[in-house]
Amino acid sequence: MEVHHHPDLHHKKKYWKEYFLEFLMIFLAVTLGFFAENIREYFGERKKELESMEHYVKDLQSDISELDDMIPRQSLFADKMSGALLVPIDSLKSIPFQHKFYSEFVYFYTFDDQFIRHDNTLIQLKNSGGYSLIKNNLVLDSLALLNLYYERYVKVNEIYYYDYGKRVVDIGTEVMKMLPLINYGDTLAEKYPKNIEIFTSYEPQKLEHLYSWIRNLNSAIRAYKRNELEYKQKAERLKDFIIKEYHLKSD
Repeated sequence: MEVHHHPDLHHKKKYWKEYFLEFLMIFLAVTLGFFAENIREYFGERKKELESMEHYVKDLQSDISELDDMIPRQSLFADKMSGALLVPIDSLKSIPFQHKFYSEFVYFYTFDDQFIRHDNTLIQLKNSGGYSLIKNNLVLDSLALLNLYYERYVKVNEIYYYDYGKRVVDIGTEVMKMLPLINYGDTLAEKYPKNIEIFTSYEPQKLEHLYSWIRNLNSAIRAYKRNELEYKQKAERLKDFIIKEYHLKSD
């Protein structure tokens, strides 16, 4: 007669220490995988942050370069407005005085220099979930302050500058012939005939209206220019700060 042994009798009994060791190994594997994923994600985000700051520094440099070109032109426009206002209204029926007025007026009626910042990087940061990618709180605060200054001061004065400039041109067309221009620079006023009558109306109320809006435009562009200069200085400081904080190469 054959004797059948119970299968369990052929297996070695596991002790609690073996179960604990298996659990510990699984736990360590899961934990290490978790940390590895977090580390990978961390370095991935830091790489994106660094790339974003590199692009933002380039945007700031573009702003600074553009303002370096624009502010002197706006200073010229403001000086030309002041020159036009020095021509007495009651002398405008004289063609030489008309020429004097128009030689100043022609600059700021023709050219409209408005500063629009380079904000591609800011838009990308907003679209990717705000500024949470930036972990340097000092940089983040400085960036927010520069953005606030641009929105609250530069853009607001830009609205006045644009609106007042449009009003000056609209009123100017009511009392003057707007002659075509073909050149920009110091010789601009020499590109139209000096012996023709430019004014088509000498109605005192309209002329006073024109001069009033030129004064408004003059004040607006000077305020706008001050805000642009302040923005430029803030942008320069922020650019240098970001380069230092992120150890970027400076141009």
